[in-house]
Amino acid sequence: MKSRLIGALAFALLASLLISASGVSAALPANLSWVKYGTGPVVNGTLCYTGEHFKPAIVVESAGNYKMYFSGRANGSDIYVATTTDGGLTWACGNGGAPVLARGTASAWDDARAVTASVVKNGASDYRMWYMGRNAAGTNSIGYATSTDGLTWTKYASNPVLTKGSPSAWDSQYVRDPSVLNVGGTYHMWYSGTARWPYFRIGHATSPDGFTWTKDAGPAMVGTAGLWDQNEVYAPYVVQNGGAYEMFYSGNNGGRWLIGHATAAGTTGPWTKDANAIISPSATGWEAGYDSTDYAAAVLDGTWKVFYSAGGSYAIGLATLTNQAQLTFRQLATSVAVSSNVTVYIDISAVTNLAGYQFTVNYDSAKVSAVGSFENDLYDTATNASIPPTWSAACAAGVCKFAVAGISPHAAVSGSGALAKIVFTGVAGGEVPLTFGSDILSDYGATPIMHSANTGFITVMNSATVSGVVQLQGRTTPTDAGTVTLYDQQGYAPPVTVAFDAATGAWSTPVLFYAGSSAFDAVASHGLYLSNLNTGVALTAGGSFPQATTTLWGGDATNDGAIGLADLTCIGGDFGAAPGTCSGQGSSDINADGLVNILDLVLAGGNYGKTSNQAW
Repeated sequence: MKSRLIGALAFALLASLLISASGVSAALPANLSWVKYGTGPVVNGTLCYTGEHFKPAIVVESAGNYKMYFSGRANGSDIYVATTTDGGLTWACGNGGAPVLARGTASAWDDARAVTASVVKNGASDYRMWYMGRNAAGTNSIGYATSTDGLTWTKYASNPVLTKGSPSAWDSQYVRDPSVLNVGGTYHMWYSGTARWPYFRIGHATSPDGFTWTKDAGPAMVGTAGLWDQNEVYAPYVVQNGGAYEMFYSGNNGGRWLIGHATAAGTTGPWTKDANAIISPSATGWEAGYDSTDYAAAVLDGTWKVFYSAGGSYAIGLATLTNQAQLTFRQLATSVAVSSNVTVYIDISAVTNLAGYQFTVNYDSAKVSAVGSFENDLYDTATNASIPPTWSAACAAGVCKFAVAGISPHAAVSGSGALAKIVFTGVAGGEVPLTFGSDILSDYGATPIMHSANTGFITVMNSATVSGVVQLQGRTTPTDAGTVTLYDQQGYAPPVTVAFDAATGAWSTPVLFYAGSSAFDAVASHGLYLSNLNTGVALTAGGSFPQATTTLWGGDATNDGAIGLADLTCIGGDFGAAPGTCSGQGSSDINADGLVNILDLVLAGGNYGKTSNQAW
């Protein structure tokens, strides 16, 4: 994600697919690895124009013959098209180099950007596009357009067709990055949404016609704590594969934005994720030193192909699912706090007749310490194996060494599994590349086994303590607990939520963050009250940072993040009676004194028209 580029980091990874003892999604073939094509992008930074090329979407016209709709920034942000006749290896600029769908005119809902397209072809002359539009005020929405030839597009007159949610919704700030399928005449859209940038999640909506959409109540996919996508998931690209649905999506943990895969038996999920990212920046070449491979588009045309965005000024690369052995780290992207531990496994996928192996894992000993050991998921080192003493999972001076040779009758092995693991302990904040070296895989004939190897990384996080007090308007004491959530403004660390004390309103929590200092936003929340926002809480490593006491405004009887007529109506309807719920949630008793009276009505009336978030 280029808005959070770490250009100086020169560690990255070749495409990989983790296939370990836990297994892999059944809808994709087992024992295969993602291998990148060539040494450069298939769509470079000069096709059609000079500038960024990103977020591809593919329409398969026939075997090997595709249209690619991609987002471009050349004096703006518009959607372009390219064509291929060789399955995506070489591309030609389409439409004479002009955008096929451009930003709107001044004051239009999409006057700043028209990007991140999804295109469905229903028939020979029925193309439909959904795309993200952005206006000059920074509001993102999703629009709709139609075409008879895939080149000349007409925007829907009543755009946008999907907008951000209500103030209390999970997608209340942004919606973007649509991915649409036509399933039996019903359109299904998966999209990125968030209530607070940059912590995106993936939602789902349905439509009978492509322009009238009904959202599911909550997100369809969220990040998984402790995994490579724990901070956010975004940019879904869903492909129907027989009776299954394959989602290729982007996510991050720390300083890298990678591509992952999940599968579901139906359009509404649940989605089962692969344990590891599948495509990440390469350690050498055009992707090296940059922080992201994201915005995937997948095609099943003879084999699985993924087109993705990467590089310093986004270009588009290609990876295919291939039968080739691969050494990979699990997790490819992970984080650890100073003085805490994280375990990284070294896996082998798609190997055949493995009789022995050697490899080193190189790391920065100034930022982490390491303790290695062998794992016997695939290759049993406990019996009939010779291990050189100095390469017996020995870690010192930034290098861990692993080597094993089978001894007859120890049989050669085939398949996928873990060979080793390393427990890393955080020493100092920063990025730690994990690279393979001296790697040799061998059969019993001492013939090297062709394989690829990737590069992983660990983000060592610093910490600080943040504290404060939350008061509730109209209450002598809070009388029940709410929460304070701290958000890293750059998204390197996951949000941290802590309850404030039910009696005193006091709260305190440790916070992890990237590098030596960082800025966070704090949001104090409580049902029946509007949230307060404290922007730009500056933290430095090891410090303690008390925040000013903040008071939340009361009267949100419906718990929808806004105080309006519905709140006054509910409180007025219960006036002088027992407290009731409002719209199936919330309460008409704002100050929690067990009565619905003028005090509750005054709170709502005095704050009428206010919405979350209020100033801290």
